Amino acid sequence: IDVKNLGISENTNIGIKAASGEYIAFCDHDDTLDPYALYEAAIIIVDKKAELIYTDEDKLSEDGRYYNNPHFKPDWSPDLLTHVNYINHFTVVKKSLLDKVGYLNPEMDGAQDYDLILRLASENPKVSHISNFLYHWRVARNSTANDFSSKKNITIAGKAALKNYFERSGLDVEVIPKEHQPGYYEVIFSNIKKISLVVMPFASQEILKLYTKILINR
Repeated sequence: IDVKNLGISENTNIGIKAASGEYIAFCDHDDTLDPYALYEAAIIIVDKKAELIYTDEDKLSEDGRYYNNPHFKPDWSPDLLTHVNYINHFTVVKKSLLDKVGYLNPEMDGAQDYDLILRLASENPKVSHISNFLYHWRVARNSTANDFSSKKNITIAGKAALKNYFERSGLDVEVIPKEHQPGYYEVIFSNIKKISLVVMPFASQEILKLYTKILINR
């Protein structure tokens, strides 16, 4: 048996290629899932035909005794995703969608999961958020769960993943990592020539005319 370590992306890709199911669930080797995690994901797949599912998560002490630092995630927000990878764990993705966008990119190791989520987001998938703590991220020594700055390549790869995402969208942006908030990014748009404004229905035509006058005539 060949047990050569090819790195996190290539090792994961081998597992994806070997999988025969219609969906792929991503889980780190030292973390734990709630006993009902796969069941909850299956319900969403059946009921909502979701192509990308993610759940809330918390931290688990290294000895597995204590749960802390709950992460109550918001529902799907492509805009928020361009500032921080709030999806993270636990994610389940339709295999055919993975085949379409490609698997993990070894050149993005450190932020390979962020890069993949952004490539999936570019396809406008059917996304569902399970607001339940189904994933427990173990806080081991030297792990990202304990100290984000322990892996310096994360910020570099994350910035590159975001640049690629905006290039696919045809947008010229500058991505600036937050100096004191590792994993967070500021996005500065340039050369915006056209902005579309959607005005929701108003209580009366008079108010709508007033807003139209303000916006057009200024």
